[in-house]
Order: sequence, then structure tokens, then C-alpha cells
Amino acid sequence: MTTLRRNPRPSGTGMLAVAVGLIIVLGIAVGPPDPLREGLPPGGAGSASVTDLSDRRQLVGFAEHVFVGRVVARTGEWNDNPTGADDLGPSPFPLFAVDVSRSIKGELPQRVTVVQNHVGPDNPHLLRAGREYVFVTNPSENGPWQIVIPSYGSTPADGEGRTRVIAEFEQAYREQIPYENSAEGQ
Repeated sequence: MTTLRRNPRPSGTGMLAVAVGLIIVLGIAVGPPDPLREGLPPGGAGSASVTDLSDRRQLVGFAEHVFVGRVVARTGEWNDNPTGADDLGPSPFPLFAVDVSRSIKGELPQRVTVVQNHVGPDNPHLLRAGREYVFVTNPSENGPWQIVIPSYGSTPADGEGRTRVIAEFEQAYREQIPYENSAEGQ
């Protein structure tokens, strides 16, 4: 009677198959950086466990730039969703030329391009040419523009409330609560 012994070590081919499988699974699970999350803290714009962007002190602390600017014109679109997948949100995103009249935080040229992402049910107001806003932005990793922080990153600053709105953001800058990514360093 012949007894078959099983080799306790996996074959080189078996190990290679496992390694390739893990790489594929991790690649699908992690995937490329999500441009729709750009300008947002991990967990989303309203993630209280990370930061509360409705608190202007935290909003300013999260942003790299806070400035007063007048929208000159819509200059194009950024289509980061060529597949049209519904789960990626609305796309393409509108690009706007903005003349910077006053910088509250950070240094910017006199004219910048901003992209207004997440225009939808949570933020239905598209920027309008000729209107002045206090913009709260972070630089894009995908192009030469500033990403307007969704929902809270474009506050109208024209008309009677202009001085008050600008003063509120200047105070928020003085009292800013810096964003600390709790996931970093772990």
C-alpha cells in the first residue's frame, strides 16, 4: 500500500497566486484617490467625529485658503467621472474664474480658478458671476485650481451683510481650530 504524503509547504505557484489575489483585492478595496473626497476630511464634510465644518473656526482651521473674491465667469468643467457612475455624485463640476480682493488666510494670486464640487441636494446653490463670496478652499491635487469646501466654502459676501460676513471669517481665522487628522501617525 502506498501512502501519499502531503507537502506541508505551499508550492511557489500557490504562493504567487495568493499574493496576486491579495494585490487585486486590495487594489479594488483601496482603489485610486477619490477626487470627490478632495477638500474633505476623512469621514465627510459633516463628520462630527473628525471635524464640524459648520463651525467656522474648524472650517477655517481645515482650509489652506480663506479669501474674499468676486466670481468673474464660469470657465469650464472638470469631468472626473467619465463613467457616469451614480455613486460618484454629480459630474462634471463647474470651474469659475474668481478675482481675489482680500486674503484672510493663505497667499493666492489676484485671479484663481475654483471648482465647486458637490452641487446637489446638500448644496444646491451654484456660484454666480458678479457675486462676491468668502471662499474657503484647499488646493486641488488634480489641477491648478482651488476646491471649494462643500456646503460651507462659499458664503455670499455682497450687499448689506458684506462687512459682517467678512468680519465673522476674520474672527474665525484668529480663533481657528486646526484640523488634526487622527488617522495620521497611527
